Amino acid sequence: MPIEPAAGRDGPRGAHAEMSDGGTQATRAEDRALVSLLVQRLPANEREVIVLSLLSGLTQGQVAARLGTSQSTVSRTQRLALQRLCALSRGEVDAA
Repeated sequence: MPIEPAAGRDGPRGAHAEMSDGGTQATRAEDRALVSLLVQRLPANEREVIVLSLLSGLTQGQVAARLGTSQSTVSRTQRLALQRLCALSRGEVDAA
């Protein structure tokens, strides 16, 4: 499942704006591919929260309503998932 950022989150001159440097575009594509692979290694509940909140652009409250849980649970799960992603990116954690 490819991971794409929420549309329009960075505005016309933000991180998703068209770039003239082909090398920069290639680097961003590689970064997106790496993030996608790392997100896939998260436990299912953490992956779901990350995809809904950060990549789909939903608020923690909206994610909580969609998942039938509390906003505090979403917040805690998101924090743990981000910590795990950082550790995975440094090679500190095996597959979840």
